[in-house]
Amino acid sequence: MLASVARADAWQAQAVYAGALDLPYCALVSASSELFCNGMNEYAVNFTGQTASQATIGDGFGCFLRSDHSVTCMGTNVDGELGVESNVSYSTDLSLRLLFPAGLVVQSVSAGANFACALFTDGTVRCWGLALNGALGQGNTTNIGRAAGSMTSLPAIQLGSGRTAAELFAGPGHACAILDDQLRLRLSGGKADAPNFAKVAQVLGPQQ
Repeated sequence: MLASVARADAWQAQAVYAGALDLPYCALVSASSELFCNGMNEYAVNFTGQTASQATIGDGFGCFLRSDHSVTCMGTNVDGELGVESNVSYSTDLSLRLLFPAGLVVQSVSAGANFACALFTDGTVRCWGLALNGALGQGNTTNIGRAAGSMTSLPAIQLGSGRTAAELFAGPGHACAILDDQLRLRLSGGKADAPNFAKVAQVLGPQQ
């Protein structure tokens, strides 16, 4: 049986977000929408005390979504995974907000190993960070997130004619979504010998 985490005040977790072995896990406290993080934390990814609607933790970095739909990421930035349009290799600045193309509103964010994706309220999905094996869904291996202007011009993944995403999930080196027609699509990521995979999303079949 897992032991409970002690806090001075009584609280209930609405959701728990787990990181890699050298990163913490974070709980979203239901009553206050406050994040509480605990565990190993080699990269100082600590959202404790931040008010949020969601958090996600990758490998060496993490992001959280505020109620005003702004996103902050902290930790390592070797491949642009923080999305801060800077060559800084590391950041713990909680005041930084990610810049996205004008008019877009973030609905949810999901981190892979060294990249992250956001689902926007218009149903588009856009990813940044390490593009290994096509993980960003653009049909190439070009990293996004460190160069000036790369986030404000962040391209959407092609979901198919007339299709929008309803839910988004990122794995270590790939991302999937449930579309408006309830089909599950593999949006990005592929085999080592097929780095251009996911220029066109692959239908995996209906949601079970």
